[in-house]
Amino acid sequence: MLISTVNTESLFSACHRYYDFTHEVGFTPHSLSQVLYFTGFTDVKVFPKEPYVHGVKSTVRWLLWKGIKQFIRFYLLVETGSSGDGVYTQTMYAVGRK
Repeated sequence: MLISTVNTESLFSACHRYYDFTHEVGFTPHSLSQVLYFTGFTDVKVFPKEPYVHGVKSTVRWLLWKGIKQFIRFYLLVETGSSGDGVYTQTMYAVGRK
């Protein structure tokens, strides 16, 4: 199974979470993994939906994202003592096998 959903652990997740009133539940990477395991899926992995390189502009976005990602990791490390699970994007993918 492949899922794409809002990452409520993201700094700007509310932009997506509350944009559509049909979004009743929000997930963090950890909670989405829990739900998938609980419903019988195995080999669950969660990935960030990062910029995809397909040209010059997207390469610039990708490079900028790499810098922003390191800043977010540093910020979380300073604030909480942990850099989290590495999924910092507003949306994320999850895959699992049943």
